[in-house]
Amino acid sequence: MKTVLVDIGNVLAYCRPERVAAQVAEMFGCERQAVFAALFDRVRKRKLDRGTVSLEEYGCSVAAALGKELHKQWQFKQAWLSMFDPNPLRPEARAFRAILRILECPTALASNTDPWHWEILRRVPLITSLGTPCLSFELGAVKPEPEFYKRAAVELGVRPEDCLLVDDLAKNCEGARKVGMSALRYPQSEDVFYDWCVFTLAPAVRG
Repeated sequence: MKTVLVDIGNVLAYCRPERVAAQVAEMFGCERQAVFAALFDRVRKRKLDRGTVSLEEYGCSVAAALGKELHKQWQFKQAWLSMFDPNPLRPEARAFRAILRILECPTALASNTDPWHWEILRRVPLITSLGTPCLSFELGAVKPEPEFYKRAAVELGVRPEDCLLVDDLAKNCEGARKVGMSALRYPQSEDVFYDWCVFTLAPAVRG
C-alpha cells in the first residue's frame, strides 16, 4: 500500500495566476503579459516557494523587474492572495478524497506554496483532512527538485519507493520518479476522472 502525496494547486483547488497578474498589472500600469512573466519567473518564484524571501521582498523584486517601485505592500499582498477563491475546491475534490478513503491508503499533502497562500488553503477542511502538509516553504525545496521528495518522505517517516505522488504537472511527476517514488498525473478533465480513479489510481495505490 502506497502513501499518497497529493498536490494542492489544480488537483484539490483551482489556482488563478491570471487574476493575480491582472490585479498587479492594474497596480503598476503595465502590460499583463509582462507582469505575468515577472511574477512567475522561475528563479524569482522558487525563492518565495522555498521560503528564502518574504512576500514583501518578492513584491519588490517583481516591481523592479517591471521598472517600478512598490509603495503599497498591502495592495500587492491583496493581489497575491487573489490566487485562490475563498472556497477554491475543484468540483471533484470531495469525490477524490472519498475514493482515497475507500482505498484505505495513508495520505499527505505535497505542494509548492508560500506561507501566505497556505494561510488561505489551511482554512479549507477538506485540504487539511488529507494529512501531514509537506510544503515547499517549510521543506526548503521545491518540486521537481529531488530534495523536495526526499525531505517529504523523511517528514512522513516512509521510504520514497513507498510513496505515490499525484500532481497536475508532468515535470513534478518525473521528479518524483527520479528519487524512486511512483507518480501519476492528475486528470484535468472531469469526464475522465472516475475512470482514472478506477483504472489508474487504485492499481497504483495497491502497488
